[in-house]
Amino acid sequence: PLTAAGYLKPADVEAASKVVPAMGDWYGAQNREVNCIPLLEFRESLQSMGLLRKHKGTLLLTRAGAGAQRDPAALWDHLAARLSPANDDTFEAHAGFLLLIYAAGAQDGSLPLDDVAAALNELGWRHPDHSPVSSYDLYRLPTYSALINVAKHPRSRADQRRISSGASALARAALR
Repeated sequence: PLTAAGYLKPADVEAASKVVPAMGDWYGAQNREVNCIPLLEFRESLQSMGLLRKHKGTLLLTRAGAGAQRDPAALWDHLAARLSPANDDTFEAHAGFLLLIYAAGAQDGSLPLDDVAAALNELGWRHPDHSPVSSYDLYRLPTYSALINVAKHPRSRADQRRISSGASALARAALR
């Protein structure tokens, strides 16, 4: 069940914070999803990729999510398919595609978010006030959240520009 505001309940936030890699050294009490941004963005990423859904005040596994629990290969294929670049002309599609390209070629695990932001600016993307796109704008993308959470161990905030070799392989699979 979710709270009336649509967030995970405190006990669920505490449990999830222990297993979501991006929550590794998140500061403060880890009992409110609205205050645990990496966890909130990860959950929203799972929803956008069709693994979770909200229904009547509860968070449920989708059919794909339930199947992925039993079959890691099915999860991998599902994630790769959902991370595949969309053919639409939106900021999220362009940014996600560029993130996948850079992640796929990340030999040392570094994800050059400044380069991705610069490429988006070269493509003409801007904020409504015409200010340029920055690397910070990429942190909220479902593609970024998915890639950063493909990890064996909790991550520190200092590692938010690094991905695992598994995340790099997932990006390559998505681009195929």
